[in-house]
Amino acid sequence: MTDHLDLWQVHDMRTEEDLKEIFGPDGALEAFARAKQEGFVRFIGVTGHHDPSIIQRCIQDFDFDTVLIPVNPAEPAYKSFIDEVIPIAHRKGMGIVGMKTYFRGLRKRYPDLEHWKLFSGSHCLTLYRPQ
Repeated sequence: MTDHLDLWQVHDMRTEEDLKEIFGPDGALEAFARAKQEGFVRFIGVTGHHDPSIIQRCIQDFDFDTVLIPVNPAEPAYKSFIDEVIPIAHRKGMGIVGMKTYFRGLRKRYPDLEHWKLFSGSHCLTLYRPQ
């Protein structure tokens, strides 16, 4: 039994509409901030899977403690969380958690993934979780 959460995350921010919902009046962030202020939550995080510009705006507009983002060699070729989010999160002293480090599940197809693990681990991450 516990009396608090260590980390409560606003999950899978994707769209402008999502931003309006969490940042607007009576939005989710008011509840998150109140829970942290009252000691029910230690850290507040945000996660994103699709659009780094949305996550970039989230971490610029609110003092999140952590950010969970995809980090693998394929990401910079499409929309780069590595280039657009990590530098801002690093400057703000946020915890940076990498996900999808093995190319979004391709681990089963390729037996040797050590170089992908090294790639993900080389981007100033606080934590990464191979998937």
